[in-house]
Amino acid sequence: AGPSARGPALLHITEGPDQWKVRQVLADPDGNHDWSMTGTVDLEASNEAGAAVVRLEDFSRM
Repeated sequence: AGPSARGPALLHITEGPDQWKVRQVLADPDGNHDWSMTGTVDLEASNEAGAAVVRLEDFSRM
């Protein structure tokens, strides 16, 4: 899928004070972009861990 599959066009972030809601649309060879993963990034836990702490909430067809 290449670099465009990881680019900002397919990543949606809603920033909040304590957490970010994120949705990653998955690139596919046919260009349908009909699957996505949604989750929450815990900012405090991420700062403590030194890496993103993400809770996956959904993986589904859009």
